[in-house]
Amino acid sequence: MKKRFVIAMLAVASLAQAQVDSVLTDVRRELWGNVVVRHADSRVDFTDLHTGCSASRRSRAALPEEGNERNLFAVRTSALRHLGRPGIVSAMAEYDNYRIRNRVWNETSDYGVVAPYCAGDSIVGDLSGETYRFSGAYSTTVGQQWMLGAEIRYRSALEFSRSDPRPRNVISDMFLKLAAGRRFGGRMAAASIGVRLYSQKSDIDFYSDAGSMSIFHMTGLDSDYQRFAGDKYNSNFQGTGWQMSLEWLKPQSGGLQASMRVEGIAIEKILPSINYLTLCKVDRLDAGLTLGLVSSADDCFRAVNLEAGLKRRKGTENIFGAGSGGNYPKISSLRGYESTDARAALTAVETMRPTGWLKLKVAPAVAYWFGREEHKQVEREIENSSARLSLDLGADAALGLVRLMLDVDGECSRNLRSRWSAAGLQKQSSRLEAFEARVAYLSDDCLSLAGRLRTECHLAASKLYLDMSFALIKYDECGLSKHGGVALGCVF
Repeated sequence: MKKRFVIAMLAVASLAQAQVDSVLTDVRRELWGNVVVRHADSRVDFTDLHTGCSASRRSRAALPEEGNERNLFAVRTSALRHLGRPGIVSAMAEYDNYRIRNRVWNETSDYGVVAPYCAGDSIVGDLSGETYRFSGAYSTTVGQQWMLGAEIRYRSALEFSRSDPRPRNVISDMFLKLAAGRRFGGRMAAASIGVRLYSQKSDIDFYSDAGSMSIFHMTGLDSDYQRFAGDKYNSNFQGTGWQMSLEWLKPQSGGLQASMRVEGIAIEKILPSINYLTLCKVDRLDAGLTLGLVSSADDCFRAVNLEAGLKRRKGTENIFGAGSGGNYPKISSLRGYESTDARAALTAVETMRPTGWLKLKVAPAVAYWFGREEHKQVEREIENSSARLSLDLGADAALGLVRLMLDVDGECSRNLRSRWSAAGLQKQSSRLEAFEARVAYLSDDCLSLAGRLRTECHLAASKLYLDMSFALIKYDECGLSKHGGVALGCVF
């Protein structure tokens, strides 16, 4: 889906922020998906503990299935330790408590993962949730040139509603990666492979005296699988994925860097109330390419970074014969919903130090986005493309024991092309309203202003920090979107 802007609602003192220049952080973000690269860039041990909260009010600038308001409270801790020359170990744990408001035509969690095959209805509802995240990584040096590493990440979530219909969604999501790197002088070539196991159990209850209502199994662009609409609303999602990447860089320094990443996952939607019938499946493919050039001199950086990405999503809907004893024989399968999301961005960054206590940053960027969704069986489609210009200005001031870091980002996004077809949707219906809201958001022009202020106070071998961020996005048709967050933490 189209993302108008990126802003950290809870800024954290991550490995990048704690140990390397912020410019290197920006241009290495994609490469750090490989644990060997991430650990090779590490310089010092650290432990970070912080807590924070954020709020988002998006007006009409949101997909109907995702809601337009979100409140979040989070606690997170992360650490990295060098175990002598043989190895490096890092770990992270996080707890999120949140509430999402005004979702419609979606009672399922992780919409970005299982879309478009959620369960939905026309009732506007809220969703409360808790998420736990854990990760651990280890890398070791073998001989003089090789590094080997492994990483495991796990996410568990519970999301539920307190009003009818009442979904109760339980999510389990695990990644396991293996990585290797080889040094060639001061440079390194690295590679990683990984697997992903995903599951979601979604049960829907009704407590009202009026009884239950129809729940629809959505198939994309506000269409649904009509045969099993009604009381067959509980569903399970099971998915298996893979990932691979290649990287080239000069650890802890600049120079030429490159990365290529490809990952995919196939997720099946299963109806447990009909002998665990597999209703449909979505196949996702995500590929990314990064090329960058970084130079450094006298504690200042210059960088040019090119990023390109492609996301493909293809749905398959199964067709069944007449049921007998609760069994439905599969007759055939049809291609359903398909989507393409392509983007490219070019960023230039330069830092300069006019005085010994002050460092400045200038980072202009230009980006292009193309998105297309279609469902040939119902003859509906949405196609958009847009261009984005942005300018990020930053200042980093060290004043004795206090360090101040300010970032201000201005952005302009303009739609270049928009066309759509809503065949078969009834006028003045909830589904047509949701479809039109989707079109309006994806094709809207906007101006945005985002800012972040981080204050650090250094105390002996530790530091306290306060992070505050905000974003204002003015859409021509969808109104004003507001975001803000604050975090308080300690690094030692």
